[in-house]
Amino acid sequence: MSKLEDAIRQAINASSLTRYAIWKRTGIDQAQLSRFVHGQSGLSFEAIDRLMEVLDLEIEIRPRGARLPARIRTAAPSGRSRTQKQNKR
Repeated sequence: MSKLEDAIRQAINASSLTRYAIWKRTGIDQAQLSRFVHGQSGLSFEAIDRLMEVLDLEIEIRPRGARLPARIRTAAPSGRSRTQKQNKR
């Protein structure tokens, strides 16, 4: 099982929607949806996309291990504050 599938399963279980409502809104076969929720099968990208839309989810894609640089606020010698990037080495 992938992390994406696990996250979608958790979202389905946490949703206020019934499985019937999810089936009706996504068009995913009820038996297939049940097998997915119970970890017995996967879904196509198209089906995952429909589930994510119904569950109001989105995916953020970024390089593995990439982090945005942390920003810190410091006081400039003039007394005005400025933002600096903090780079980890």
